[in-house]
Amino acid sequence: MTDNIMTAERTPDVIALEIQTIHSQTQKVLLSGVVEIGRRLCEAKELVPFGEWGSWLSEKVHYSQSTANNFMRVFEEYGADQIGFFGDVKSQALGELGYTKALMLIAVPAEEREEFAAENDVANKSTREVEKLIKERDDAVKNAAAASEREATTAKNLKAITDKAEKLKTDLKKANESTEKYKKELKELQSKPIDVAVQEADPEAIEAAKAEARKQAETELQEKIRKAQEEAEDLKKKLAVAAPEVTRFEALYNEANGLLDKLVTMLNDAAPDHQLGFRKALAALFEAYGSQIGEGAA
Repeated sequence: MTDNIMTAERTPDVIALEIQTIHSQTQKVLLSGVVEIGRRLCEAKELVPFGEWGSWLSEKVHYSQSTANNFMRVFEEYGADQIGFFGDVKSQALGELGYTKALMLIAVPAEEREEFAAENDVANKSTREVEKLIKERDDAVKNAAAASEREATTAKNLKAITDKAEKLKTDLKKANESTEKYKKELKELQSKPIDVAVQEADPEAIEAAKAEARKQAETELQEKIRKAQEEAEDLKKKLAVAAPEVTRFEALYNEANGLLDKLVTMLNDAAPDHQLGFRKALAALFEAYGSQIGEGAA
């Protein structure tokens, strides 16, 4: 009678829960064990003579070098400072993951690891899902870095364009100043007498020489004025093309930069379950526009 009651109470859901619990506990024990094995492997490696490490692993503990390297890496990333036997993992949250997931999460920087595991509920994800999450995180970081680099390049190019426009303005100012200077010299020349050296005191020769000297001086100044005015007109045309484009681009660039700052702030302040979606959306945005910018730059 008792057996029948017990059998009736043991449903598939109950059995599944028991299996999951045992599996979880086994994973925790395994991770703790790997941490302590890794600790001792690090210790042994310092003591084994140079060149004999592979042989020592194979003969004494029956590990390949890749397995030993994984165990030592797990200890270095997760092991607590004190010597223990089981349970000495720095973070309890990461200690819930089990060996396989803990090994996978080494790809995530240590300072982000615990938050990443909590935000993405890694403990309850399959290894395939965790692998996908890590890849998405890496892609988002790459896209953010690429976007930052593109932003720096854009800012650099914008500065170059702005500097060019400023130089055009400066050159135009100088050309206008030269024009005014030569006009003033021409006016002064025309309003004052010219002294010339002649060998004989012939009034007609003196007047002829003065007229020739004045004409030559006026011609030279008029040529300078012409060249200065031509330069000024050329600079005006170049500036007319450059200045509106620069002004418009700079205004839109600053506006876009401000919007991006707001989006990043919103991302950082968002609830954990929304952050991943926001990151993906921003990454897709950067990728879409980044490819267009890249094609134009090429």
